[in-house]
Amino acid sequence: MATPNGTVEIKLAVQAARKHGTIDWVMTFPEGSVSTAYSRVVAVDNECSLYSIIMLPPPAPLEQLEGTIEAQSHILREELARLGARLSAQ
Repeated sequence: MATPNGTVEIKLAVQAARKHGTIDWVMTFPEGSVSTAYSRVVAVDNECSLYSIIMLPPPAPLEQLEGTIEAQSHILREELARLGARLSAQ
């Protein structure tokens, strides 16, 4: 995992269920703490889906997180824009 303060090796488990439209990420940090991100895909109609994600903050002191969540929000916005462009091009 890369952050503005450096990188850390984590264990990543992806728990997905197509039937339920769920894709969840469970991240285990070297010291054993765990953080999770929950996402859902919901069909709006035959041509459109809605994707949502809830990213819980990593287990770290608040002062270490300042600015990180805003940076992650910006990165996620860019990644979703690229995904939207790819899907529109198909």
